[in-house]
Amino acid sequence: MGPHGKSEIMFIHTPVVISEVATQVSIDGKGPRLYKTPKGDIFPSITTILAPLKEEILREWRKRVGDKEADRASNWGKTRGTALHLALEHYLDNKSLAGHPLLVRALLEDLLPYLKKINNISCQESTLYSDIFRIGGRTDCIADYGGTLSVIDFKGSGRSKREEWIEDYFIQGAFYAWAFYERTGIKAEKIVILIANEQGIASEFISEPHLWWKKLKEVREEYKRRFKI
Repeated sequence: MGPHGKSEIMFIHTPVVISEVATQVSIDGKGPRLYKTPKGDIFPSITTILAPLKEEILREWRKRVGDKEADRASNWGKTRGTALHLALEHYLDNKSLAGHPLLVRALLEDLLPYLKKINNISCQESTLYSDIFRIGGRTDCIADYGGTLSVIDFKGSGRSKREEWIEDYFIQGAFYAWAFYERTGIKAEKIVILIANEQGIASEFISEPHLWWKKLKEVREEYKRRFKI
């Protein structure tokens, strides 16, 4: 980044037309995140259907650290994630980061070696949905990554992650690739997960969407069985 927090890279945007955009809705401001399609169908979000995958892990963690610390860490994680995503959105739009918090700018700077691989941005912070999986969601970025059209998802973390810990991230990325194809007819060949953590280490994880179709189907069927939607 330059001295004023502005990108030294000029990211090229080559937006594609996304047919039929779903809108986020809620029931009395509570409950799961939902999306309403132009046809009037109501679909749960991809993050909502993935949440049960980590229920047991989160329960054990909360028991170990206590409710007060768990609430603090959860709230901070949401705050950090929202701030980092906004900064990345501005950065990829070739805007200055001067007004963003120093911690967030530091996290983004850790990601720079990977951000330099991004170009020809097809869509960013775009709402997608799948009639086949009956899921909605909002993708961070779909762009060329090292020359290959990829679903790119950005994450913030307090510590480093191992690949075996982020199965849900890959399933999420596979959904975005599928929904993007349904809405545009264009195939994203890779899933790229970029994670910045507060230890100053950024990580890159890459997979392929087709490796996660089966797991996505299983997770979706289990959510429907449990919650009837």
